[in-house]
This record gives sequence, C-alpha cells and structure tokens, in this order.
Amino acid sequence: SVLSISQSLAANSAGCGKDLPHGVHPGHSHMMHINVIDPVLDHHQRHFRMYVPTAYDMNTPMPLVVDYHGFTGNSHWQEQDSKFIEVAETDADPFLVATPDGMADNEEGWASWNVSRTDGPLGA
Repeated sequence: SVLSISQSLAANSAGCGKDLPHGVHPGHSHMMHINVIDPVLDHHQRHFRMYVPTAYDMNTPMPLVVDYHGFTGNSHWQEQDSKFIEVAETDADPFLVATPDGMADNEEGWASWNVSRTDGPLGA
C-alpha cells in the first residue's frame, strides 16, 4: 500500500515510545492545540483534531495523515466527510489522522489557509 511505502521512508518522531497526552484515548478523536510563533502574527494558537486508531502502540511507529478542510470548512466537518478515521481503523497499516482548522482571515469569519503574508485581516 501507499502507506507501507511512506512508512519505509519516514523517520521516527520524538513522540515514539511516549505515552499519549492526558485524556487522549485510542479509537477516539480529540480536539487539540499547539502554540506557534508566526512571522507576522507572532504567538498564535492553532487547533486541530487528532484521531488515534485502536491499534495504536506507543512502541510501534505509525504514519500520520494530515487531512485539510476546504475554504469555509472546519476540522469537525472535514473529519466526518473525509472518512479517513474509518480507513485508519480498517486499513492493514493503521495510521494517525490530524485534521487542522484553518483561520478566519476574512470579514465573514470563514476558515481558510490564507494566513501570514496575505491581504486578509490576519495577514501582512
């Protein structure tokens, strides 16, 4: 499968061999956030959903699929529409799924990926 090929090319992350964050359980999707420093926005918090398949084993490397929503979308609806979490559970090679939220950089508040160095209110 494509995932098998990508697994052989990927290196283990610093997270391999560590417990899942508090409150994160295999077989469930969880809303999470990370703090980033953006060259234009400075410190900013980004939100995403993380799905951990039931086959998760902290001592076994597992690929990560990043599933981006389209314009006006969000992580919740993308996760429901794309069905990647169903594939992550049923595929012979299970994988983690991260579904990030875009940022509302327009007057209507619709989420997009036009951030940093754009003409929108959140850009330069």
